[in-house]
Amino acid sequence: MPAPGDVMYAYMPPPAAPKTPDGLKWSTFAFTVFMGAVVVSLALAVYTATLMSDATQFLSSVLTFLALGALIGILTLIALILFFIGFGYAYGGRSEMGPAHARNVSLSLYTLIAALVIAPVGYVIRLVLIFGAMFPGQGNVAAAQDALRNSTIVGIAFDMITAALAALTILLIVRALARPDHQTLLYAATGLGVATPGIVGALTLWQFARFLMLGGTATTSDPTVGIPAALGAGLELLTFGLFLLAYRGAMDRIRRGELRPTVPQPAIPWLPVPVVPMVPYPVPPPPSPPPAPPSAPPEGPAP
Repeated sequence: MPAPGDVMYAYMPPPAAPKTPDGLKWSTFAFTVFMGAVVVSLALAVYTATLMSDATQFLSSVLTFLALGALIGILTLIALILFFIGFGYAYGGRSEMGPAHARNVSLSLYTLIAALVIAPVGYVIRLVLIFGAMFPGQGNVAAAQDALRNSTIVGIAFDMITAALAALTILLIVRALARPDHQTLLYAATGLGVATPGIVGALTLWQFARFLMLGGTATTSDPTVGIPAALGAGLELLTFGLFLLAYRGAMDRIRRGELRPTVPQPAIPWLPVPVVPMVPYPVPPPPSPPPAPPSAPPEGPAP
């Protein structure tokens, strides 16, 4: 509390830097790293298909599979961390680019939370169904096959819902900032992101049905081995390549000044400063009056 007589002076802080460009930048880093993980996944799918013709070579390559799987997991985790950093910047600067952008980014928070909740729920349900397929009871092979098929169908459904929420989150962050000629690319990328789990899941179910038609024995020369994983990797590369193009276009619009972030200034604190009493300027004393002449002696009686 300022003391009585203090004067309040305003402290002007330096202007804050906009957060939206950093959000777009970190998101592009995330997309690039994730595309690297997808490339490794594609290589793993092709490598698996080439080894299916030789069971001995397939078993001897377990360490290679583990190494590639670990690399995919590490790259995916790094991509998620980078995207969360970018989302934090984008959400923090949601009010910098107008009300439409603020509304989209605010909505993206709910879609992101929904995706983070639904994804693990789907994995848990899938694991429960797979566990039932492993232990059907009394050697019931048909029950195990049904449980495995049901787990695949449930996994496809949850993957499509999660992919739709994730693609919608990425779309909403940049929708109001993307170049007009990139709007179609954004919607195409969102559609591909939603459809990819369904396409891969349909191929997986088809392969599962062929496996059952062959009496439950895998053919080492099956040319369809690895098609679902390879096709899924290719579609994901296309999806995130389109998203990356749209995000870089939005960054370029901000860099060229076509879009100008408006950063709200923080509240200005008022600092009390004690008042220094005013010291009056010394006024010289007025000049002394001239000395009075000596008075004449009083006149007495004449002698």
